[in-house]
Amino acid sequence: MKSIPDRGVAAVAVMLTVLMVAACAGLERRPPATAGMELPYGFYGFDPSSDRMRPVEAAMAGEGLELVFRVVSGTIMGAPGGRPSWSVPVLPGGTFELPLPGAMDVPAERLASAPLEIEPADTRIARLATFHAYPEYGMFLGGGCFVDTRSGDYLLLVYFSNPARLSGSARGPAGTYEYEVTVERPGWAWLAVRERDVGSYRVRPYAGPADAIEFGVLLPPAMIGGA
Repeated sequence: MKSIPDRGVAAVAVMLTVLMVAACAGLERRPPATAGMELPYGFYGFDPSSDRMRPVEAAMAGEGLELVFRVVSGTIMGAPGGRPSWSVPVLPGGTFELPLPGAMDVPAERLASAPLEIEPADTRIARLATFHAYPEYGMFLGGGCFVDTRSGDYLLLVYFSNPARLSGSARGPAGTYEYEVTVERPGWAWLAVRERDVGSYRVRPYAGPADAIEFGVLLPPAMIGGA
């Protein structure tokens, strides 16, 4: 295991405290052999004054960085628990290959997020939860999310077993989320989370361009350049 830069020592403590995941978490080096896409990634910090993420310069570069994905079944905002996980190393040029499980490999389940409603009721769903890690420094796991780089909206990648309509309001990690989602075909769909007011969000299908989607590597203050 490599030594960690001075400012990285505090980062390790923060990351292990907030999102403690040991090496036995079951990360697979080889993700499901399915279709996927190439996406960019960037470094972000959390701005408590606005409750938003903002692009930052990372104190540690992308060397050794891996992006980690976990399947969340039967809910949109739930925790991944012990569901399947895999990690993907970043590529030169600030991109990575995002593999996505196909219909036969997604551990999707029927909606368990009351009071949300889905039609048809037997639709199975799963969300791709996002994290990051520096395995060579022994750092597991840090935060991450998909971002629309034009608007700053957070994006969710959700699997639907068939065409469906998801609606209703539910409490989430930052407030109340109102869902107005219609998907026309089975498979993975991008959903945009837009803030309407403080603590109030609307979740709809993402209508932006694919080249505006980025993986946001969420860093603690100690890992932000100049911190």
